[in-house]
Amino acid sequence: MDNKWVKVFMYQLITPKLDPSGTGSYLEERFDENHFISFLRKIMDQPLQDRIFDTGDKVMTLESFSLSDDADFYEGHFTAFRYGEVTNLVHRRTFRKRPSDKTIDEGDENNVYFVIERVTGRLFLQSDGKRLVTRNSIDKYLRNFYPLFENDINQINRMISPLMITPMNLYAIKTIYAESFYEEINKLLRIKKATMQVKFNQDINSDVVNAIRAGAEGVDGADTIEYALINKERRGSMRKVEQFLRNLEEINKYENIVVEGTEESGKPKAIKLEDHPKDFSIKVSVNENGIISFQELINGIIDKVKRSSI
Repeated sequence: MDNKWVKVFMYQLITPKLDPSGTGSYLEERFDENHFISFLRKIMDQPLQDRIFDTGDKVMTLESFSLSDDADFYEGHFTAFRYGEVTNLVHRRTFRKRPSDKTIDEGDENNVYFVIERVTGRLFLQSDGKRLVTRNSIDKYLRNFYPLFENDINQINRMISPLMITPMNLYAIKTIYAESFYEEINKLLRIKKATMQVKFNQDINSDVVNAIRAGAEGVDGADTIEYALINKERRGSMRKVEQFLRNLEEINKYENIVVEGTEESGKPKAIKLEDHPKDFSIKVSVNENGIISFQELINGIIDKVKRSSI
C-alpha cells in the first residue's frame, strides 16, 4: 500500500451559558460535554433519511458518531456530495468518453472524519479537498436540527441551576487560528482593503451583534452586515491592520474576514482568515483505489493529541 499525509484542522467547540444570578454575565469560553453530545445523539437517533440535510444541490449527513475505545474522545464522520449534474465520464489516460451512468439525484460519496476531545471540546476535522464538509457547513447542518433539542433546553433551564442555555446558542464552533494568516498579511507590500461580515439574526447574546441589531432596527429582509476598511489612495496603504484584527473583540462572531492588498510582485492578493485554521498532518495508508485508511486517520489524530501539546 502507498502512504499519504492527510491534513487535520483544529477548532474549538464551546457551549455558551447565561448566568441570570448576580450580574447576569454571559459565560462563553466553556464546553459542556453532556449538553452538546446529547444534541449530537439526538440527531443520530433519527432514521438515516431524517438525518439528511439537502440544500438543493448538496446533501450532508452525520453518518457515524461514537465514543473512542479509550473513552477519552468521540469520533465520527460526515458524508456529503453534490448532485444534479449528469455529464460524460472521461478516462484519465485515453481520454475516452462515455455517458455517466449516475442519475441526477446521485453524487460521488465524500466521507470526512472528525474527533472531539471530551475534556476540552477541541474538534479535529479532516481536511476536505472538495470543501463540502467544513466548519461552516457543519454549523449549518447542526443548526438545522436545533428543534430536536428545544424541549431538552427548556427542561435544563427549568432546573435549579445558576446557568441557562439561551435561544439559538446551544453551541459555537470557533476556529483555532494559525499565525500564517498574520504572516501573509505582513508580506503584502500594500494593504488596500479589509472586510468582515456579521450575521445579526443569530447569537443574541453577543455584544457585537446586539449593537449591530440596534443600529439596523426597522430594516426588513437583511441578515448580514459587512464592514469594510478601505484605502483609496492610488499608492497608499493601511497600517496596523494586524494589530486591529488581533484586538478585534469577539472575532469569532465575524465571518469572511478578508484582507486585500498587493504583493511585492505587484499582483493583487486576498487573504482570508477562515482559510488559516491551525492544522497538523497524519500519515495514513492508501489502498489500490486511492481510498485512505480512515481508522488509521482516527487513531493517528488521537495519538497525536495525546502525545503533543497542540
